Amino acid sequence: PFWAGASANAVVIEADAFKESDVIYRALSSRGHHDMLQTAELVHQSSTDAASSLLVTALNEGRDVIMDGTLSWVPFVVQTITMARNVHRKRYRMGAGYRVNDDGSVTENYWEQLDEESEPLDGHTKRRPYRIELVGVVCDAYLAVVRGIR
Repeated sequence: PFWAGASANAVVIEADAFKESDVIYRALSSRGHHDMLQTAELVHQSSTDAASSLLVTALNEGRDVIMDGTLSWVPFVVQTITMARNVHRKRYRMGAGYRVNDDGSVTENYWEQLDEESEPLDGHTKRRPYRIELVGVVCDAYLAVVRGIR
């Protein structure tokens, strides 16, 4: 598979890895916190924000990316693929994400396109579009949940 060759130089993005390095998460889990699900939820937003920041930075720099996650939120997946398809022409930054407005409506804006053009990687060669491959792995729900709260 193509990712076998790309993995050596790729930026691997996994939100759970950020969670495991979170100081609050490590402190609570080291004390044998009784509710690891609640502990994982506590640091979920900061770990996903860190992963998103790394993703948009790596794509803006033209790096190979391997993103490890459930990709279960359709608007996030669609917007992420759209960004990856266009980042060779325009740069991006993180958007506001999922927001509930005062009137109760929901706005989902995970990535914002910047006005500036993407710079050629070596100063001369025009950047090529990303090749996007989605790989699905199926496992027992128990394994996925355990990984999500570890």
